[in-house]
Amino acid sequence: DLIVVMEAMHAEQVWERFGRRRQVVLLGDFDPEPITTRSIPDPWNKPRDGFESSYDRIDRCLLALVLSLRSATRTQLAGR
Repeated sequence: DLIVVMEAMHAEQVWERFGRRRQVVLLGDFDPEPITTRSIPDPWNKPRDGFESSYDRIDRCLLALVLSLRSATRTQLAGR
């Protein structure tokens, strides 16, 4: 299982509730562009450009995460 969160605080909350055996990753860590923070800001009650910025980053990070998972699956299948 893989749990994907937006902020480090979310990862801590998951670990506190379910134990550190859970694999938790920050989605922002998959951003292919240079970043200033690992967290992806919540655009709630922010101007439209804040929403668009967060959405664009989520989109980039999800694509990179999917490609990473696909690559890992291929590697595992090749090792069988």
